[in-house]
Amino acid sequence: MNRILSMMVGAAVIGLSAPAFAQIEGNPPTVDVIRWEVRHAESADGNPVYGVPIVVYDRDAAIGSLAAIRDFRHLEKDLVEVEIDVSDPDWIEEITVDPATGQEQNGNEPVFLRMRAFGLLAFSPPSPTPIPVNPEGWFPREGEGFRPIPGLTRPYHFFYTFNFRLPDFIGQNQRKLTGELDFDVAYDIEFCATNENNAEQDNTQIGCGFQEIHVSENSAFRPPNPQSFADAGPDRTVATGTTVRLDASRTFDATNIGFNPGAPSVIEKDNLVFAWEWNSGPVRVDPVQSDPSDAIAEVELTALGEYVFRVTVDDGSSTSLPSFDTVTITVLESLPVNNEPTAVIVGPANAVQVGQVIQLDGRDSFDPNGDVLVYRWRQINEIGDPITGPDLLKAFQPLSGVNSSVSTWQAINPGTYYFRLLVDDGEFLVNTTFTVRVIDSTVSGRTATADQDSTNTENSQTGSGVDLTSTVGVCGAGVGFVGFAPLALLLMRRRYV
Repeated sequence: MNRILSMMVGAAVIGLSAPAFAQIEGNPPTVDVIRWEVRHAESADGNPVYGVPIVVYDRDAAIGSLAAIRDFRHLEKDLVEVEIDVSDPDWIEEITVDPATGQEQNGNEPVFLRMRAFGLLAFSPPSPTPIPVNPEGWFPREGEGFRPIPGLTRPYHFFYTFNFRLPDFIGQNQRKLTGELDFDVAYDIEFCATNENNAEQDNTQIGCGFQEIHVSENSAFRPPNPQSFADAGPDRTVATGTTVRLDASRTFDATNIGFNPGAPSVIEKDNLVFAWEWNSGPVRVDPVQSDPSDAIAEVELTALGEYVFRVTVDDGSSTSLPSFDTVTITVLESLPVNNEPTAVIVGPANAVQVGQVIQLDGRDSFDPNGDVLVYRWRQINEIGDPITGPDLLKAFQPLSGVNSSVSTWQAINPGTYYFRLLVDDGEFLVNTTFTVRVIDSTVSGRTATADQDSTNTENSQTGSGVDLTSTVGVCGAGVGFVGFAPLALLLMRRRYV
């Protein structure tokens, strides 16, 4: 504000003598960042509350530098205030006379401004528009534009303050997680000025200033880490003297929400720790486990009877408790002949609406030998492959029962989704698939009419060598990428003081 007042006083002094200067044509303005201020956001019931301002750079107060802006640790949802200084050799005072009124008028060139933001190539978040800008393009859209502020010095200057909020992005950059970077996203912020409202026709008449910033995930808004679903595997019957492999590799953990621009198939995951222990049985047999991060353990069972072993799975998060599961191993003198089970899914016959909770029921699955069956639900794509990468967050989310006969899911976005039920009798593993179509609800709020296109496909049976360790998909085909939530860019003529 003092800067503006001093220049206005200078204009009054000059105006007393009313000198006239000829303008220099064809010189674009120059733009300099002269102040950069940041407010970090804190979470209050999920809503941002902003703390005290941090002055990262102030040219007049000799605080920081332009390099300090790049090195500053910006966070998601930060409020940023940037003051720019626009100057131009053409901005010298020229007094002209309006022939219609005979009144003197200032002939200085007008100023039109623009701000844009770009995600730097290797460090861009998973969205094409890092910082939506409103208004887009040059502003003001109509009228004669802004005018420079007269002062004692030449050329004259024009000061403007931009206020904007840094956008959200999902997860963390893998290169940050591996220690290669100390930030998640890099942006290039562009501040431009021109004397022509249609300056896009001639880039030589545009003056710009650029500023690179680095942004990290704001941990205050990181969603709670969901509990993992421990899976100790199916109950089994073995012959005496057998070395039994205890396998918890089908454990499901939903934390897989990162991004990696260089390798989209790599996602952030919890590092799970497995602990196997003897729970009950004719004699105590402690499982042998070579590595806590390995889901596999072994036991040698020589005494007849029924053994129960328990696995504890810890995802290392303070926001979720460890999960448990048990497996029962029955030891007999010899094994009877076993036959394969059959997997069956019963689900919604019609399309469902966004937001609806659906139930997939596998209780009609059966085993001809009466073996106890173990169930496991997966999402797959339209050709049956596991779903990986950013698609994992986009649509159907498991609510309960990923390893029970009945599973509950919630539809998040429209599209066509595919589910697979794995049924294991301890020796044979079989599977079947089911398709669900999700539609938007009608505008009136009435129940939408849907085609009967959710179908149960033919049962598919495989041997016990089926790979169950693939990443679990949480989304189907036909869903667009989750973008940033709308962000408001507040534009003001002057910096508030």
